[in-house]
Amino acid sequence: MFKKQPPDGGPICVIDTSFTSVSAIEAYETMKSFETVDNTDYSTDYTVISARPQLFINSPFSYYENDPRPIDVYGRMLDYAFKVYVSAADFSIFDTSLTKSLSAGVTLVDTFTGTRFISAFPAFSGIEISNTAWRSIDDHRIRIDPLPINIPFGTSDFFDIIGWNTCGYGKLTTDSIRPTLNPYPPSAPEFSTYVEHQNPSISGVQVFASLSSSSSSSSSTSSSSSSSSSSSLSSSSSSSSSSSSSSG
Repeated sequence: MFKKQPPDGGPICVIDTSFTSVSAIEAYETMKSFETVDNTDYSTDYTVISARPQLFINSPFSYYENDPRPIDVYGRMLDYAFKVYVSAADFSIFDTSLTKSLSAGVTLVDTFTGTRFISAFPAFSGIEISNTAWRSIDDHRIRIDPLPINIPFGTSDFFDIIGWNTCGYGKLTTDSIRPTLNPYPPSAPEFSTYVEHQNPSISGVQVFASLSSSSSSSSSTSSSSSSSSSSSLSSSSSSSSSSSSSSG
């Protein structure tokens, strides 16, 4: 009678819903009449409730390598992010020798193969950020400590941020895309040239190389030399003055 029962089911990761937001059947029929083969979104609204981390925007969008800053990422379900990764086209921009912030190297994250989620969440390559180098502030924000970056002088690069849990993962460069309906009718010339306005997060976090240390060093040496020259000139003037006095 007191035997422990297994749970009724696993966690609910996704709920897809669709509905038509009209108050009268006449309005519904009117909306349906506007539908075409290319656009069937006039009459139906779509809502997806997902338990995976969703990363919408980051702050700052960019920074200099020699001025590293914490990165705040805003989104949803971020208090349920279990792991955070960084990814880039060129992984050499990350200095993984400082293992306090980043794991030792690139790993293939393939946790959904063999599950019903594999089509939505294929494997990806990334470097895991140490659990001590990021934290969840609340459901809508995580903060990542400054990361060790090393890129060639005079260049810049981008990296992506990925939040992971057992229901899936979210990429900053993908989740931050905000699709909008084209406001122009197909007959208008502006229809074919309309461009969606997006925030910079769709490219990831941009990092610029720091200023050359050799330039600073040269400037310091130059200043030092000028100072020495001035001192020598002063001493020389002083000696000349003394000689003149003695002659008098």
